[in-house]
Amino acid sequence: MSASTYRVIAAITKCQRQHVYDIRRTAFSQAGVELASTSGDDKYDADDNSTSYLLYQEDRPVGTLRASIYASELQWRRVPAMDFFMPAITQSFHNDDPMVQSSQFAILPPGRSKTWLPNASLFQILVDTASRYEAHWIISIIRDRPSQLKFYGRLGFRPISSPQWFPPVNRMCVLMCAPIDTFAQWTLQHRLRHQPPPPELLPGIS
Repeated sequence: MSASTYRVIAAITKCQRQHVYDIRRTAFSQAGVELASTSGDDKYDADDNSTSYLLYQEDRPVGTLRASIYASELQWRRVPAMDFFMPAITQSFHNDDPMVQSSQFAILPPGRSKTWLPNASLFQILVDTASRYEAHWIISIIRDRPSQLKFYGRLGFRPISSPQWFPPVNRMCVLMCAPIDTFAQWTLQHRLRHQPPPPELLPGIS
């Protein structure tokens, strides 16, 4: 697939948001994860500091990701991870450290290719958001599973919490973080160079 095959837009309309929720339900179900919300949405989708995005392959929506911002410009509104992993966040960051949380990352089989390009296309949204708000960190709640931890480790993430039960996906998860510079470098490299992803990679619980 060429780079022009994929495009990412903010899910603004009711129809676009429904695509987001449908992709979440389908992708997580295929990964053997039952979401706490059967509709595919959650209370954080309505937050002013959160935006969901759609990945299109040609004219078909095949992936999604949500970016939530913790920054002074948004009155330091909480991001979802703070409701579950606040002790780890307090120990790892200062109160005035801007950060972006990645969550609800999912790509359906039609959008998965033999390259990293679909993933990198969505991840570029996190890089752009972090740049806009001068955030130095990306955080994400990841399923406590070796293949998931290995994948995010390749992106520069490291665990900053011990595993704990995460009710929205009914699984043990950990909070991970990555410096934006490292994450941005990975994203750029894999948008320019379509390197095959590992075969064990499944949709992220993040």
